[in-house]
Amino acid sequence: MKRYFLLLLSVAFCLVLFVHCKRETADYRIKYLGDYHFNIHETGWMATGWTSDTLYSYDGNISNCSDDSSICIKYSNNPGTKTILKVDGKFNIVYSNPHQGFVGQFETLTKISFSFGNGGLGGGNLTDVVGNKYE
Repeated sequence: MKRYFLLLLSVAFCLVLFVHCKRETADYRIKYLGDYHFNIHETGWMATGWTSDTLYSYDGNISNCSDDSSICIKYSNNPGTKTILKVDGKFNIVYSNPHQGFVGQFETLTKISFSFGNGGLGGGNLTDVVGNKYE
């Protein structure tokens, strides 16, 4: 009888251990999603001397994209930016054009900042964006 009790106890222990060790993979992007107020600063220039400097605000949002690692940032009336979000809150965008660049991160759980631009022989543009999450 003692042997059956130990066997039953061992099986129960293994079952409890198995059930409690199974973890669901949480979507790390959830904490960043929501409605944001964005401040955008756009600058443009050409070798001819033309420059442009524009400041504006936009109420947009950050949402999951269709894949498992991207977020979509809607910060203006344009189609928005799609970027791969790393677990640490930094972004990863790979451009095929060496004249383009993007850098950004979530500074906190409620503040995002990023910059992107492109340029070449004779001109370019730069956009700086800061967004604060509505709570």
